Amino acid sequence: MSAREHLVLAFRRAYGVEVKSLVRRRTVVGVVGEDGSHYIWKPLTARDDETRLCALADLGPVFEAAGTEAALPLPTRSGGYVLEVGGGLQSGYLQKWVTGRHVDASSLRERHAVLTSLGSVHRRSQDCGFPAWSTLQRGTLLHKLRLKERAVSRIWAPAEAACPALRGWKARAEGQMRYVLRRYAAYLADNRDDVQHIFAFCHRDLAPHNVMYQGGDAVAWIDFDHANYDDMLHDPMQFISHCTFLAQMSAEEYYALHQRYVASAKLTATQASILWILTMWPDILVRTLIEWTRAGCKEEGLTRVHYALTCERRKLVYRSKLGLNVERLDA
Repeated sequence: MSAREHLVLAFRRAYGVEVKSLVRRRTVVGVVGEDGSHYIWKPLTARDDETRLCALADLGPVFEAAGTEAALPLPTRSGGYVLEVGGGLQSGYLQKWVTGRHVDASSLRERHAVLTSLGSVHRRSQDCGFPAWSTLQRGTLLHKLRLKERAVSRIWAPAEAACPALRGWKARAEGQMRYVLRRYAAYLADNRDDVQHIFAFCHRDLAPHNVMYQGGDAVAWIDFDHANYDDMLHDPMQFISHCTFLAQMSAEEYYALHQRYVASAKLTATQASILWILTMWPDILVRTLIEWTRAGCKEEGLTRVHYALTCERRKLVYRSKLGLNVERLDA
């Protein structure tokens, strides 16, 4: 029996889906049913198991309340989620095939649609009582940032040796990271008893390619491999960083990114201030250097490093025009 035949038989048996065609993508398989239904077959990752997939499926009411589609796991006829296909094929699970195309970060309307949806989903996860809170692992943005700071301190010397343009950035990048960590840690300490307003269900990999634009102001979320409960500011910090890397904006448009999420998520004045502090983090440069050094600081990666520096300079211009970054970073 061929791999296709194994999949077709498994979908019929486990989901009652009569397959018309299979569409192979890079890491998943699109499934088109005879009745016109559309699904995505996704192989299990190292994080996936029955408990986690069930927990993600429990987030359905959150997205429904937020008016946003999401490609969440679908149950089999028996109520489980993990399906062993057989024939030597990797186990996986079925999820909804949402319509649309990947978000274009250069489009102001699409950027705003994502941040509006994001704020709504975060608050709805709180309003719905944090579904699957006891199951989904709680991530910590602070721990992630600290790990990145340590990684950068270890790799800076070899990276600078391979890219002399980094020499003028060491003190600035280290100062930005220290400042953000100090202010963010103090904020968490001051609000340690206010989990109900700080934590939310977060995507935690919110790049434009993980959000589908559906027209108008509608978007759909896909790829929940890294999703967990975390500080709600994690997602907008990440998305704003990706937009800064992928699109050239005016200072006013950069400001509007923050304010769109602030309004949608109904942030307090303190939370809004901390979001501005978090986006000071030199995320584009940090991510680029970590990826480049892992690959051996190869010459063909220099273009990306230089572009990361260009993006960080652009961000500094935005923030300077907005009257930000006026604090002494070593204070």
